[in-house]
Amino acid sequence: MKKQYSLTFLRHAQSELNLKNKFCGRIDCGITEEGKVLAGKLRSMEPFSNGFDIIYSSPLRRTRQTLNCIFPDVRPIIDERLIVINYGDLEGTNMDSVSTEIRKAYKNGGLTPPNGENFHDVEKRADSFLRYIDKKFSGTNINILVVTHGSVLRVLRSLYGKKRSEPSNNLDFYTFNQDEIKEYLNWREENAC
Repeated sequence: MKKQYSLTFLRHAQSELNLKNKFCGRIDCGITEEGKVLAGKLRSMEPFSNGFDIIYSSPLRRTRQTLNCIFPDVRPIIDERLIVINYGDLEGTNMDSVSTEIRKAYKNGGLTPPNGENFHDVEKRADSFLRYIDKKFSGTNINILVVTHGSVLRVLRSLYGKKRSEPSNNLDFYTFNQDEIKEYLNWREENAC
């Protein structure tokens, strides 16, 4: 049987600023009590119930709190490439204060807020992380968990066409095998500008 790593991406639980409908970005807020309860329920669901060999996390508190609700004694490997998009001057502002057109342009990579970054920047970081994972774990049966943010998942979701997972309310998760990662990385190389 062919050895393949698997890679599960998990979005953090509902944050305090998600609840208030604010652009959270790099603001280092925690997760809500409801988020803690829902994250704890993942412990009994596949693929979490089987555990992971290695766990990576964004450096922000909300990702580490989410992880601790699932696996209380785990210490993840912190990787800056997994950090959320930088909303720049929009951080902490109410999402309703920004027009739908501007939000849509921003999500499509056509707009960069002042002192922030766009989704192409997130794509570059995500690609770099995936290339690192593929190089390090190719041909192994290692199961890897990556706890990250919606902006990183949005990049991967659009490229893989995976459907939203349960239980939602943040906490989206997607699992990919080595062949899917390699196919994506090859596609990115072929379509690089």
